[in-house]
Amino acid sequence: MRKGILSLARLLVVLVLVMFALGVGRMIWAITTAPPAAALSATALADPDGRFVTVRDITLYMVEAGPPEGQPIVLVHGLLGSTQDFAELIPVLASAGYRVLAIDRPPFGLSDKRASAPMTAASQADLLAEWLAELGLERAVWLGHSAGGAVVAQVALRHPARVAGLVLVAPQIGGVANEEDAGNPLANPALPALATIFLQSLNPISIWAEAELRAYFKDTRLRDFLQAQLGIAKVSDAMASAEARFTRVRGWEAGLRAFGQAVLADRAPLRAGALSAMPRIPILIMWGEADAFIPVGQGRQLQKALPTSALIIYPRAGHQPWRDLPEAFAHDLLAFLSRLS
Repeated sequence: MRKGILSLARLLVVLVLVMFALGVGRMIWAITTAPPAAALSATALADPDGRFVTVRDITLYMVEAGPPEGQPIVLVHGLLGSTQDFAELIPVLASAGYRVLAIDRPPFGLSDKRASAPMTAASQADLLAEWLAELGLERAVWLGHSAGGAVVAQVALRHPARVAGLVLVAPQIGGVANEEDAGNPLANPALPALATIFLQSLNPISIWAEAELRAYFKDTRLRDFLQAQLGIAKVSDAMASAEARFTRVRGWEAGLRAFGQAVLADRAPLRAGALSAMPRIPILIMWGEADAFIPVGQGRQLQKALPTSALIIYPRAGHQPWRDLPEAFAHDLLAFLSRLS
């Protein structure tokens, strides 16, 4: 009798384990074989004033505004951003007579998602220098935000003839922080997103990695990511929708994995020490005092490393000061641009 009970118990345990395994297997199968929630072409999502330009077989998406004869200013976004980051700033610059050229960096926004697209700051700087030439322009003022700040700084280092002036908005440039100014790195709102991108870029099972990216980068999480970049302003529905637009484009998951792999493999990320080779061009550094992503102390140190630069700090503003204090930001930017004319 006792043996019968033990055998029955073992059988029940085996059945439970089998059912659990089947349940997990079905769940994994459902997640990894489910089609992406978004599978639109980039062209289907383009803005009325947007267009695609092919450079070196790489498709770049850009938004252009302002008079064609105006002084060109290029706007380059940061991590998970796009041309839409500058939706409020573009018309201000255009109405002041500047030819505004906002660009999506691969693999973000509506630009190329393929792994063959340049993903590091240096390689993107080379690509954007060629893109400017493709537009028939010799020089421009370059404004870069966060990771985009590293890209435009690389343009100045690698292609100085293409740069009439440089605007660095809370740029992501390594080697300029000390213990006092670094803040608490664990409080950085970008870390979960970065960790997810990098972890999934290392996952050898691409279909599972891409499913994990889809599960993480939901609209609500991207809205929170954007809100964390603001110190005063509140994320509107239009801003939130724009932030999530890249997740509507076919192949965005593979593009984000390729980006993570490229960044992890980059053996020469931009460091402050390299800035000594920066040409003597007019440079404006703009920073939000309440920036939770890159502490303002780094801005003060960056100014010391760039003797031709000026630094403006915006009280209570966060990582996107042009949205927190749009009038003050636009006033200072236009004043800087006017001195370059």
